[in-house]
Amino acid sequence: MPISGILSIITNLSKNYEMAANVVKKIKIFYSYAHEDKAFRDGIDRHLATLRRLGQIITWYDREILPGLEWAHEIDAHLENSDIILLFISSFFVTSQVA
Repeated sequence: MPISGILSIITNLSKNYEMAANVVKKIKIFYSYAHEDKAFRDGIDRHLATLRRLGQIITWYDREILPGLEWAHEIDAHLENSDIILLFISSFFVTSQVA
């Protein structure tokens, strides 16, 4: 097989791979936790780092709210659009005053 044929096959495979990668939906994960449990959230985030790096997941938590944005609206929007909501239930979480 001539080199041009091999290059054509590689190009087609590459295009198919890119199309398949774009079709796969990234799973959106929302972290809900008490700020006292930040170390635990950070640990889970490290475990999920490979999936995030591969583009399979997107994680979000309230510390990502940009200054000047209305926090309740941002949290509601991310909750509404998340595929998975991870609740880190602890004594801190249960006794928090956030409504």
